[in-house]
Amino acid sequence: MKHSLNLYANILMERYSIDDVPETMRNLKDIDIRLVLILKNAEIGWLIEYQNVFRRELQNEMRIWKIPDFLILNEEQARKKHFIL
Repeated sequence: MKHSLNLYANILMERYSIDDVPETMRNLKDIDIRLVLILKNAEIGWLIEYQNVFRRELQNEMRIWKIPDFLILNEEQARKKHFIL
């Protein structure tokens, strides 16, 4: 996820081609970034610990990008939220 955010930043700084980036994603003022990780076979009891580890690991990026939250869901939760079909 860190690499994806860094790549996105470089695209916005036009160090890489912006051609394939949708118009709505070219202006950071219009973007609210949310991080979501789906772990297919994870038990619900595991998710809180995973979330804490990832939040600690990504705390700097979340602060820099003003990302309000990081969610880790299992397959069942992701289906309920319509992230997957």
